[in-house]
Amino acid sequence: MSGPTMKCNTAKNRTTVEQYLSMFNPYESRPSIAIDLVALTRYAKKHGKVAKDLSDNEIAAFRTQR
Repeated sequence: MSGPTMKCNTAKNRTTVEQYLSMFNPYESRPSIAIDLVALTRYAKKHGKVAKDLSDNEIAAFRTQR
């Protein structure tokens, strides 16, 4: 097995782990989600909410340009 070594109990788990790890290329940049997550999280915390509870309008205020 090439790449990172992980302890797996079964062949099925080993295959699943290898497939999962092969999905990510550490040398490739991920596309931006175009949202300022730090500011959004601070806003949610300040208002006693979690990010998933914010409305679409509240989230739209934190959109960044791509």
